[in-house]
Amino acid sequence: KNFVIKDGLIGFKGYSIIKQFGTELDNALYRETYDATASSISKYRQVCDQLTDISNAVSPPIKRHIEATWLCYANTMRCLYGWYANLYEAKQYYDNRQSQETIDALLRACELLETLLAYRTCAEYGKFQNWYRGDLKINVQQLLTDTKRLLGRTAF
Repeated sequence: KNFVIKDGLIGFKGYSIIKQFGTELDNALYRETYDATASSISKYRQVCDQLTDISNAVSPPIKRHIEATWLCYANTMRCLYGWYANLYEAKQYYDNRQSQETIDALLRACELLETLLAYRTCAEYGKFQNWYRGDLKINVQQLLTDTKRLLGRTAF
């Protein structure tokens, strides 16, 4: 399947929201991305569930391959899309001066990035050991740090 929005692009758009969190956004541009990602999250969850069922029904070497390739990428997209959706919602709450809702959305966004960082280690084995060590394309660890930093800016 083709992904609605590629992982690097979703990381870039989310980072743009983070950088402009306290200012006015071109909402139409970010809303379009939000609509595309939010409607896809449940589909990725279904794909992850189906791949998990398949991987549990096969031998260990095939299971590892399914988890490290297909499931890892589907999970990556599910978590990134969820992070972006929660980040966008947090910005909307922030603009409407809804502190608790902003905090809750940012915490959910952070949880998804933490889930992604923990899960993707399943793909790091053999010649792919430390594969994500130099993650510059998306830089999930930096997105998590920057998202957490926003939590300190949510009080009015």
